[in-house]
Amino acid sequence: MSVEAERPAMVGPGEDASAVDVARRAGLPERAILHVGALWGKSAKYGGGRVNLLLSHMLDTAAVAEQMWLGYLAPSVREMLDRISGGDGRRLFMWLCGVHDVGKATPAFQAGDEEGERRVRAVGLTWRGPVVRRSRRQWRHDKAGGKIVRDVLTDVWGREAVDWVWPLVAGHHGIVPSVSAYRGGRASEQELHGRGADWRQAQEALLAVFTRCLGYPDFAAVRPVAVPTKAEQLCLAGLIVKADWIASDTREGRFEGLGRLEEISLARARERARKGWAEL
Repeated sequence: MSVEAERPAMVGPGEDASAVDVARRAGLPERAILHVGALWGKSAKYGGGRVNLLLSHMLDTAAVAEQMWLGYLAPSVREMLDRISGGDGRRLFMWLCGVHDVGKATPAFQAGDEEGERRVRAVGLTWRGPVVRRSRRQWRHDKAGGKIVRDVLTDVWGREAVDWVWPLVAGHHGIVPSVSAYRGGRASEQELHGRGADWRQAQEALLAVFTRCLGYPDFAAVRPVAVPTKAEQLCLAGLIVKADWIASDTREGRFEGLGRLEEISLARARERARKGWAEL
C-alpha cells in the first residue's frame, strides 16, 4: 500500500471539532441542534450500557468504512468509487456507509426505547403514542431512511443520483422496498415517519451535521458524478452491511455509547474504528 493510501482522508477543519461545534459553524438553529443531540441510534442495552446517539453510530460506521478502504477493499472497488465520486472515493464510501441508519430519525424508531423516547420528547419532537406503538414495525428504519434520502437530496442531486443511492440505505437489512412503497403517504405512515416541520428539520439537520463532519461543505458536494453498474451497487450494498456490523460491536468496550454531541467527532470515531478493526 502506498504512503498516500495510508494517510487519513483530507476532511477539512471539522475532523477534530465536536459535532455540536460543526453544527453551529454550519449555522444550524439551536433547536435543530438539540434535536440531533437527542436522537438515539443504540439503546443502553445495545450500546455497551450507555445510549449511543444516532450521529455517533453513523460516524462510527463511516470511520469503519475508511478502515475497510485502507485494508480491505480491492483496488478495483476503490477505482470504481473514485470514478463515481469524481476522484474522492474514500470519502464517498465513508458517507454511503455512514448514512445507512438515517431512517432511525423517525418516531417509529425513537419510540422503541423508554429512555430514548423521553429524551426525544423533551426537546420537542413528538408523536401520537398509540398510533406509533401500534404500527411502528410497519415503518422500519431502513425503509424510512430511503424516504429521507429521497426527500432531502432529490432537489439537490437530481433523480439520477438519488435513484441508486436510496436503495442502498433502504435495503441495508436485506430487502429493498419498491418505489411504490413511498407513494400515497397514509396518515399512519406520516405519523410513523415524523409529522410536521420539526421532524423534517431534525432529519435534514442530522444528515447535514453528518455530512459536514466528513468534511463536505454541503449536500451538493457529495453528489456522485456517475452511476455505478447494478453489480457495483450490489457490491456496495454488501460493504455497507459489513461496515454497520463492525460498528455495532460493543463487546469489550468497542463502540460504547456516546450520549452527548460534545463527545462526538470524526477524530473520535476514527479512534474507535481503528480499535474495532484491529480487534476483529
